[in-house]
Amino acid sequence: MGNTPCSPAVTEENDVKVDTVSASPGLPETALVVEEEKPAEVEVAVVVVEPEPEVPPPVEAAIEVVEVVEVVAPATPKGFVIVMSEKGVEKDITFTNLPLGMTFSIDITPVTITKMSAGGEAEKVGVKVGMTIEAVAGKSVKGLAYKEVWALLVAGVNSLK
Repeated sequence: MGNTPCSPAVTEENDVKVDTVSASPGLPETALVVEEEKPAEVEVAVVVVEPEPEVPPPVEAAIEVVEVVEVVAPATPKGFVIVMSEKGVEKDITFTNLPLGMTFSIDITPVTITKMSAGGEAEKVGVKVGMTIEAVAGKSVKGLAYKEVWALLVAGVNSLK
């Protein structure tokens, strides 16, 4: 085949560039379709970056200790209170040491002191023979069975250990 000059004809249809090339006489025209490059779509994201807040410089302060005061709760005495009555007069008696040093009859209410140990804690705090127990550690014993009064007394004694 020989070289034949071509004369291209350019047309544009619907944004498509069409080149028609004529070859030698008697040969069909050849259409060469060339799509024009369209600019690519670009997504643009806008990011707002806020500047870091300024940290103020440290403030120097002068602190002067004027007086140191130690706060101490008042001492709570170790012990338990038995309210006893003698001839209708009630008296709060605080026991702080063991042994208590007082005797009473078993299974009889009201619980009445029948004997004291010489030099015992009960004698030191003012208990006398004939006094009756009215309350132990803030709980009235009126109407309680002997075993309930005994349990309160045992709890009080255990608090001294």
